[in-house]
Amino acid sequence: MKKVVFLLVIVIFIVSAVLGFQAAARFSTAQSSQSQSNEGLPLPSAQTNYLLIHVNDLSSDQPQLVSLWGLFVFYSNPPQVMLIPLFPTYDDALSTTLESTFKISKERQISSRFITEIEKSYQINIAGYIAVDNIGLSLFNKWIIGDDTQVSAVTPRTDDEKQIVLNNSHQFFTTACAQFSRSGVKHFIDQIHWTDLLPSHFLTNFSFESLALAADYFISAGEIDQCTVLSNE
Repeated sequence: MKKVVFLLVIVIFIVSAVLGFQAAARFSTAQSSQSQSNEGLPLPSAQTNYLLIHVNDLSSDQPQLVSLWGLFVFYSNPPQVMLIPLFPTYDDALSTTLESTFKISKERQISSRFITEIEKSYQINIAGYIAVDNIGLSLFNKWIIGDDTQVSAVTPRTDDEKQIVLNNSHQFFTTACAQFSRSGVKHFIDQIHWTDLLPSHFLTNFSFESLALAADYFISAGEIDQCTVLSNE
């Protein structure tokens, strides 16, 4: 049933993309990230899909997957953003698959098999990812919404635990979207202290130069007129 609900959400997203973005009604216009290579920003007017990954502890030998969101960015002027939850999921088989394939190598790269499973299960192409752990997310909470609460989370197992993680994530992104729509991202980016995040609490397959380029793009864009957070509840 939850899989059906998610598919309905996908349909809603496609319709929103057509009406709001005036773009082709499909998820994938970016290159697949299976090669795990560093890439820069896509060309203007391109829609690109990213993964936002939350784990319990990036410094541990086996970090646990807590939540996973799809970030869909349409590089218009101004940019338009949509977020959708991918994990946790109430589909037990998919949940088991994603948990079992989620690995971080000694070279600090997310397993290509995990990325492939995401692409296959949700029929999207992934251009890149950003992962943070509990400490990193606590810092982002502070920088975005001024909340000093320390995040302490592990992989949710029961439906109740999954609902809590999904609700907390949805609230975080909704608050962030409201702020970015109101005042842009400059204040948030200015708050980031990279020395607090790196190397133990932040992981990405993008180069620092690519991140800096993205930051400049969003700062120059000003307010993000359309920043939408969907739910699979």
